[in-house]
Amino acid sequence: MVLMAHNGPHGLGSKAHNICGVDWISGGGDHGDVDLRDAIAQLHSANINLPLVCFGHMHHMLQGGKNMREMVHVDTVHDTVYLNAATVPRVRKRPVTNNASTRSGGSTKGKKLRHRDKKRNRSYSPSPINNGSERGPTQHHFLVVELGECAASCNRHVVERARDVWVDVEPLVSEEEEEASISKSDEAVSPSLKPEPALRFDVTVAEENEVYQRCQGDLMTTHTYYDAYMRKRHSVTVDNKHGFMIQPPLVQPMIVGTAHS
Repeated sequence: MVLMAHNGPHGLGSKAHNICGVDWISGGGDHGDVDLRDAIAQLHSANINLPLVCFGHMHHMLQGGKNMREMVHVDTVHDTVYLNAATVPRVRKRPVTNNASTRSGGSTKGKKLRHRDKKRNRSYSPSPINNGSERGPTQHHFLVVELGECAASCNRHVVERARDVWVDVEPLVSEEEEEASISKSDEAVSPSLKPEPALRFDVTVAEENEVYQRCQGDLMTTHTYYDAYMRKRHSVTVDNKHGFMIQPPLVQPMIVGTAHS
């Protein structure tokens, strides 16, 4: 079972930077949904496989625009991953650059971190494509999650990987050209019967930022996830047989996947 909700559950932290933390008043607080928390607890108590809880609402950038929110929470006891997909804005104008290889990741390998991408995101407004005005190259955000069977149990599924993906979307033909083409071919057709302009787009992956990865062996399972607030990654290793955890100190910032042009 996978749960998708507008807001995340209560109980994942009460600090402002936590995945459902209150960041609009001093002192923080837990803005998570109590009913969702209780529903998840019942599923866990019934031993129902719940690998993923995905939600939004709590924007990735904290109040004031200086720090970012934790967007991943891992429950190693129940093997449930909580992911916040509220990257705002989700659609932005595509950054202008004179070096195409830089935009596609060719010369910034090792530097395109989630926090940099989020910070840069503040300088772009939502794409005009949403309000029907000027159309042009834009970037759209997606949270891509990969599920698979647990190696230790064929009856249970787990989150294997999750990543932030920014996709370049560029119109191949302008709206005016499409409308002109329709007008020439359908001059005898009543205006009310004419179809809407069918825009065509060139879509390519611009950036991929890995935010969670699971690596399971015969004896140990390691969960690696990106902490956007600390701008570091955490690695938690769990003994598959006895269930105890080994949590190393914070290590170097996570290197994201190579983008495709």
